[in-house]
Amino acid sequence: MQAPWKRAASITVAACVATALIGCKRPVEQADRSVNQQLADAGKQLPGQPDKAIPVFQKAATVAGASHVAQAQAHRDLADARVRAADHLILGLTPASAKTKTPSADGVEQIEAEIVSLCTAINQQTARIQANNVVMAGYKQLEPKAAQEALTKGTSAAEGGQDAAPWISADSGAIPSVAAVDAQVTALTEKITALETRKKELDAQRLTAVQQAEQLRNQSEATTGHKSVELFTQSSNLRKQAADLTAQMDVLDAQLATLNQDLRLAKAQKEQLAKAVKALKGQTAQVAINWKAIQEQIQARGQASQALLGGAGAPAVAAPADATTAPADATTAPVTPAPLTPATGPAGATAAATTEPAATPSDITGLSDAIAALSAKADALRDKAAAHLNDALKDYEQVAKSNKVIATEYTEKLNKPDIRGYPQSGAWQMLIEIHNPSDVKLQEAGAWLRLARIYADWAHTLAVQDDAAKTLKKTVDAGNTLLAGTDLKLAAPASLNADTLDKTMADAKSRAEEAYDKADKLLQEVITAPATNPLTKSARDAARTVQLVAYYGRSQFDSAVGDSSNSGKWLSESKRTRDTMTADNIPLPSPMPVEISLAPTVSSTFETTPPATGPSTAPTTLPTTTAPTTGPTTDTTTFGNTIDTRPNATPPAPPSTDTPPATGPSTAPAATPDTAPASPTPPAATPPAQ
Repeated sequence: MQAPWKRAASITVAACVATALIGCKRPVEQADRSVNQQLADAGKQLPGQPDKAIPVFQKAATVAGASHVAQAQAHRDLADARVRAADHLILGLTPASAKTKTPSADGVEQIEAEIVSLCTAINQQTARIQANNVVMAGYKQLEPKAAQEALTKGTSAAEGGQDAAPWISADSGAIPSVAAVDAQVTALTEKITALETRKKELDAQRLTAVQQAEQLRNQSEATTGHKSVELFTQSSNLRKQAADLTAQMDVLDAQLATLNQDLRLAKAQKEQLAKAVKALKGQTAQVAINWKAIQEQIQARGQASQALLGGAGAPAVAAPADATTAPADATTAPVTPAPLTPATGPAGATAAATTEPAATPSDITGLSDAIAALSAKADALRDKAAAHLNDALKDYEQVAKSNKVIATEYTEKLNKPDIRGYPQSGAWQMLIEIHNPSDVKLQEAGAWLRLARIYADWAHTLAVQDDAAKTLKKTVDAGNTLLAGTDLKLAAPASLNADTLDKTMADAKSRAEEAYDKADKLLQEVITAPATNPLTKSARDAARTVQLVAYYGRSQFDSAVGDSSNSGKWLSESKRTRDTMTADNIPLPSPMPVEISLAPTVSSTFETTPPATGPSTAPTTLPTTTAPTTGPTTDTTTFGNTIDTRPNATPPAPPSTDTPPATGPSTAPAATPDTAPASPTPPAATPPAQ
């Protein structure tokens, strides 16, 4: 905002000129009176309710027939009111909080801080899902796939196949399979059956031979002679045949004894193999049971992760009952961030904030939805604040045009050959100095830096959300890989989309950089402009201070959004500007951030010489060690100082308190500063009412 003394001096000088030229300028004077009155009326609303003051300032800026001085002042006050309104939206100031300088919870900065807090809560819940993933990965290592395959293979080998291959082959003796033993038992049984059948046949033949031999012997005994001998011989042959059959049967008995022994061994072996196969199958079943229990634990962990994610269909489950194997922080009990409430403030506001704090969701979907709602609210406020600042820039452009007309008009008057001794020449010179282009450019730069800060903070908030979204996506994808084969599926909330956040963040970053570039261009113009009087020199020195702060703030912004290259570039620029200011004896803002602060030096005589702050005739209210506030100083010092850039910002230098903020035109013109060129005493006349 324009320094009060300059504002008053401009009005006073303009009033003196108008009074001296009364007559042809009478309509202009009346229009100026109307402008001043409306500015005074608007000033009464300005401190706490800039939105109500803006329409009045707009009306003052459109008064027909007003002088360029009055128009410049009206547009300047209108621009300042718009800047103040933007600050109120960003800082969450209300009529009550504007007096106490205590922000409410309804500003963009407070909302963005709450969004960052909710992102922290999301990261905490994501860490719990990651812990569940670690536990599931540990369980996955217990998967008995190899053991199951070995048992299955061993069982199959023990049981044997159609080829009746042995179970275990070894040089010292193979262990047959069940199928091989079955085949052996079958073969032995068949052999035994065949031998026993043959034995029965031989036994029948032997019995027949014995019976026939006995009959022939009896017949031989009953007869005599040659017939008796013949019958006896036949009986003997049959007895010999029976003996041969008995011998054959003895051979078969020996064979049967061996085969039966082999059969008994085979059956005993089969029984043992059956027990072995049963044991193998039992082990396989037990492994399956154990793995099923582990799968149930994996399922429980997956359900716990689903509960942490929230959303439709998410189960509300407790932590799995495997506390001995699960990390201590792998439970599903969410951490609810504390609601953001102002530490101090009006009693009514504090009570309203602490009596019934809004319930904060605990699951990630609820947190993400809350972020989406807050983001929509912040976007609306941010857009409105940006609109105020863009309108303010247009008003500053009108001020610059009026200033140019004023400078041209009065420079022409002063360049006339007969101007010497003209009573208004001193006042004209003062008007030219007061309405210099550097002053309004400095204020325009301040408005651009406010826009840069708005978009930089927005980009940083989006970067925090983007990091949370990408970490969550990576964690969810890992969880789904571990849950493959189950009926569970993890899903990140749709409102936390990294692709969308990337695009929006790039847009916010681009807008911030554009605003920083516009501000830097204006500051460079102020710095390189000729310092023809104390006011332009003061503006030049102030521009360097603002530039130093802006460069450092820009480096912090680039660092916050992950642009380390540009962050280093602007940090170097801030150091270069610091060194230039030091070389030119321009006081540095205090305190200085550690990254750009100078090492303290001590003179050998323990005496220091304060740097020059400008011509000795400069008004005491001119800014010296701090940049002039480009907006209302009652409620914008925190936001207006771009050195306070999140994250890890260095606190801004406290604003100068020797110059009270202008809340509207003063009710009486201030005396002409003693630094103004000497001018004849204006005619005695009542100045225009303001």
